[in-house]
Amino acid sequence: MTAQLAPFVRDKVIKTLRNSTMAAVQTCTGGDNGRVCGFRWTKPAFDGHVGAGQEMNVLAALSSLLVAEPEAISPVTDDAGGTSVGDVLAGAEAAESLHVPFEPLGTGDKAGAGILTAVIVGLLIAMIAFMSTSWTEEKSEQTFEKPEAQPQSQIAETRPEVQPEAKPEARPEEQPNVGSSTAKK
Repeated sequence: MTAQLAPFVRDKVIKTLRNSTMAAVQTCTGGDNGRVCGFRWTKPAFDGHVGAGQEMNVLAALSSLLVAEPEAISPVTDDAGGTSVGDVLAGAEAAESLHVPFEPLGTGDKAGAGILTAVIVGLLIAMIAFMSTSWTEEKSEQTFEKPEAQPQSQIAETRPEVQPEAKPEARPEEQPNVGSSTAKK
């Protein structure tokens, strides 16, 4: 498009497009059929990257060369071959068919609109007030307070001594029958 709109850079743009397209096509040597295109155009070989994006990029590079063809037409304007005609009706038969008359608003409609507006404004104010307060920050600081570092000597002094728990004695029915098999013999 630039080559068509700015003919003074046409030769430079076409040369760059040809080089880029040549590099893109040289990556199309992969896959089972030898025609799958790669992603990196800096090396003239298939890089192993497969996908629709790679194929579409090479197709775009190829189609960009179409501007170099003599048959390629420049974009037209109203003064140079443009044929578009405006249609204010957008295809409608008459302007009246575009106008849909509304019934006048009744008292209930106005009351409903007022209530809905009041609810939305109230929620908006409540949300702004909630976000403006530091209540949530104070709560989170209390919940996740990080203890201050204490020297090891203070930790030993403040640690309560823990008495080992006494093991409960086993009940007679839970005691194993040691030697009972030998007693019967």
